[in-house]
Amino acid sequence: MRTDTTVNSSFLCGSWAGVTYSTPSANWAFTLPSSNPSGSLKARWPRPVVGNACEPLLYRPFRQHRHRPKPRHAQTSGALELSDLAISYTRARWLDQLRGRRSAATPTVEDVTIRVEAGETVGLVGESGSGKSTILKAVAGLLAPCRGTIRFDGSAALALDVDQRSADHLRRIQLIFQNPDESLNPRHTVGEILAQPLKLYFGLVGPALRERSEALLERVRLGAHYLERLPSQLSGGEKQRVAVARAFAAEPALVLCDEITSALDVSVQAAVLDLLNTLKREEGATYVFVSHDLAVVRALADRVAVLYQGRLCELGPTAQVYALPSHPYTEVLLGAVLEPDPDLSPVLAAEDVVERSPPAQGCPFQRRCPRKLGSICDTQTPPWQSTGEAHAIRCHVPLSDLHAAQAQESRRQHRSPDPAGASPGHTEDSSVHHPSLQGVGRRKWRS
Repeated sequence: MRTDTTVNSSFLCGSWAGVTYSTPSANWAFTLPSSNPSGSLKARWPRPVVGNACEPLLYRPFRQHRHRPKPRHAQTSGALELSDLAISYTRARWLDQLRGRRSAATPTVEDVTIRVEAGETVGLVGESGSGKSTILKAVAGLLAPCRGTIRFDGSAALALDVDQRSADHLRRIQLIFQNPDESLNPRHTVGEILAQPLKLYFGLVGPALRERSEALLERVRLGAHYLERLPSQLSGGEKQRVAVARAFAAEPALVLCDEITSALDVSVQAAVLDLLNTLKREEGATYVFVSHDLAVVRALADRVAVLYQGRLCELGPTAQVYALPSHPYTEVLLGAVLEPDPDLSPVLAAEDVVERSPPAQGCPFQRRCPRKLGSICDTQTPPWQSTGEAHAIRCHVPLSDLHAAQAQESRRQHRSPDPAGASPGHTEDSSVHHPSLQGVGRRKWRS
């Protein structure tokens, strides 16, 4: 005597004759014999129960069901807000962690507050070790801050760990590493590298996947034949272009660019920058752009944040940051740019010393500042001084004194003859030449 069992399930899968079948989400009823001989499963494969009628199941292979194309995400751009962000690579001992105590070491990045509007490009500049990449890794969820919050698209604070973030946040926030060897799997071909986000976020397979991968490579000036290559078979610039293409494959709203043009030649660098501008214009993408190339930052960024020892020194619109007055450290950065002009005298405005760690109090630039006032710079945190037009400088020196000193220094360093009747350093457009800004523009007078 056979006993059949009725099973109800919202999702079922099974195999017969080497083919795997699955049912979509619905209510199904079918019978299983107590002793199910081989071959009886096909005859008793589930039929959907719709009222009192039974319709035959239209089955399909399980693999196609799993990777069927998903609806494309609506492209929306989001604002990024960093509030009182502090990041440290030094962790408290395990006993202190149990007691809820923090490490006594001075944080690598501290008191960073920046808001990036949707569709805006903010450039982070500063010498090596100023915390630029550290901030990007914290935003991407790869490094947990010890204090502060990170908000994206006006929502609640983002999860600090990337493993705890939603799939939508993972897709919409993409990080392009400075060194592509850190992010490209050496055992995967370029095609496999590009296929991962396309399959994960959009479910592309087959010809559609191939076509989209080729289009991504074309946008970064690589041919379709690169799909079969391994990272070890690419040059440094080609690896970086693949990393850029993979980030854009997810159609992100926020792209974190960590020195993405440093390994590219001039023509390819221009193509990548043009791609960034195209995506910003067409899709409203938002960028946080890290670079040591001040000319690139000026050409691409809407606003610039100047960092030293993980502390914000200056923040404002690009044109204002590159004009007078500026923070003494910004003055040093711009003065370190070398230009092939025999009429200009390059100068190192600050003493080059080894910084062991950020100072625990006072101005972070106190040990190297050419405009240092005295003990106040060593003991008191400098205030933010606004020059107007959303531009602020964090310095003890009054803005009027800072402007006058920097303008006088610019006149002294510029040795070329002045136009007849013009005072030293003045031109018809009332600008002051910075000795190293011939490639990035002139520093404008501000009354």
